[in-house]
Amino acid sequence: MYIKTMTSKLATKIRYAKQRDAQALAHVFSRSWHQAYRGIIPYKTLEETISKRNKNWWERALSQRAKPIVMVFDGTLIGYATSGPARIGKPPFCGDTCGEIYELYLIPDYQGLGFGTKLFAAVRKELKKKRLNSLVVWALDENIIACEFYESLGGRPKLRAIETFGESMLLRTGFYWP
Repeated sequence: MYIKTMTSKLATKIRYAKQRDAQALAHVFSRSWHQAYRGIIPYKTLEETISKRNKNWWERALSQRAKPIVMVFDGTLIGYATSGPARIGKPPFCGDTCGEIYELYLIPDYQGLGFGTKLFAAVRKELKKKRLNSLVVWALDENIIACEFYESLGGRPKLRAIETFGESMLLRTGFYWP
């Protein structure tokens, strides 16, 4: 997959991650998690999670699993997304054709500029190629930026669950697209 668009005369590419992207993926994860979850997830748990998703973790993941879709802007990897079949089984509202975006992260400097929307659309297109026509995306309720982003893209809050981080229990919402 290779999609090229022009933004301010600089090329934006969306492609599958390659082994050489491991360090950049670790950087995106670290920057986006610090921005999104500082003050929400307990500090120690947040730092432990980020430190585990280092370059070595990504090198192993890229050699063993399906590749994330990455966004490259002006030669810099600025975001990524992972997706597949819905992990919650067969929700009653979407059956066997339900996909899930497991992760969608951008470096904070590139948020609010339309890159996330383009990355979301590319992942949605890939899921549809796999006949996963409906979609679920989870976001922690306290991550207001993410919740507003998914709602702005037409996601409807449909599911609720609790996620545990260390000793904290946080509410999350599953946004749904038919």
